[in-house]
Parts: sequence; C-alpha cells; structure tokens
Amino acid sequence: MGGASGWVGVKGRWAVATAIAALAAFGGPEASHAADVTLESTTSSQTYQVRSASTDLFLKRRRLTERLHLRVTRILPSEEEAGYRGPRMSFTLLMRVDADFGARDLETDPSSEMWFVPGFDPYAVDLMTGYFSIEDLLWRTTDLRFGRLIHLDATGFGAMDGLSIRVRLPWYVDLWAASGVEVVAGNPLSSGAFEVDGVFRQSRDDLAPESHPEAEDPPTRVVVRGGASLTGIDWLRAEVAYRHGIVPGDSSRTSFQ
Repeated sequence: MGGASGWVGVKGRWAVATAIAALAAFGGPEASHAADVTLESTTSSQTYQVRSASTDLFLKRRRLTERLHLRVTRILPSEEEAGYRGPRMSFTLLMRVDADFGARDLETDPSSEMWFVPGFDPYAVDLMTGYFSIEDLLWRTTDLRFGRLIHLDATGFGAMDGLSIRVRLPWYVDLWAASGVEVVAGNPLSSGAFEVDGVFRQSRDDLAPESHPEAEDPPTRVVVRGGASLTGIDWLRAEVAYRHGIVPGDSSRTSFQ
C-alpha cells in the first residue's frame, strides 16, 4: 500500500497568426492579426496498490496522467484596435489523459468475476471543459458560453454540454441561465468526477442481468439551471439558484431539483 509520485511541467505562450483557418475565418482575407495562445502541459506518475471492492485481491496501479490546458484569446481581429470596447471572444480547453499500465486485462473483462472492476477504464480520456466564450455583448452587459461547461452555484456543481448566458444588470445583480446534456461517466470523453460515490457508469450490454448491480448504463439527462446573484458588494454575497433535470423517455427518473 505504498507508492511514489512525481511530476514534470511545461508551459508556453506565443502568438499564432490567423493563417490557421479556424481563426482566419473571423478576419477576412485582407486581415492580419495574432491571437494570444496559452498552453500548459503537466505530466504526473503514480505507483500504488488498492484493494478490490469485491474480493480480497490487491490491484496494481501504474498511472501516467497528462493534463493539457489551452486558452486562446483576442480571436476577433478588432480586439487589437486601441480603445476597442466591443465583444471579446476566447476559447478554453482542459483535457486529461489517464493511462494505467499496471492493470490486468481481466480487470475490464466482465467474464472474470474475480478481477473485473466495473467502470474501470485503463486508458481514460476526459474532456474536463472546452468552450467558446463571447463576452461584453449588448452594450457590455451579456456573456455567452457554449461547449462543455462546469457550473458551481447554490444547488451544487456539475458539468454539461450546452449553452450558458449571464446578464449583468445595473443594480448589483447578475441573472444567469444554462441548459444542456449533463456529463456523466460512461460516455465518450467523460469521467465520474461529478458522480455520487459508489455509482459506476458503463454499458451493461456485456454484463449478466444479475451481476454487478452497482454498474449502471450512462443516462442522458437534460439539465436546466438558472438564478440571480448579488455582485459588486465586497462585504455581501447572496445567490438564488434553481436546477431541474429530466431523463427523456424514463418516467421513473423524470427530474431532480
């Protein structure tokens, strides 16, 4: 039950010309400008053993984790102009690759009752967040984000693939709303970071009906969140939030609030 760990980090920052098609589309053929790109990469390793949840076996873990953080700002060509006060566009990406070279093949084989670990993925790729942001729309009062979003409010925290909007009112109040498909383990590029402990998501197609009842098929849940928060007052913080979710086609799991 011991282990060792270490990490290596690399950071870089440079300007990238908009000859890249994704960025050049905003500028037109005659435009020439540079977006700001920040790239951070961290590699870490871990070696340890963990007791199996279903047997007395000790499972070996030899993990290599790579985290990649990419942020692109000043995408719009007009953002370079002096005194510019219009909308601002940016892109943020945070990914994690978690490879386990100590795992046995039997740990992902449902026919092995002794070694099988429900929900275990030895080569997991997690898109933690990745979204476009457009800020200061409508007289610098409105912000939009779309993509994989992480939300934290009075109802809790979670992640979704969808759209969020925030409107800044002139009376120290922000109104916000978001909607999308909730991120749950068992789906591509998703992890169980926001799952309740003890819940394992994976397809049950290869599992016998009576085996591993703790393993659940990943559901499709549509989430709607909204609320109002007090801003601009250093000594006071207040928020009212609402969350509603629905599993389409399943009346027994219709909503949570």
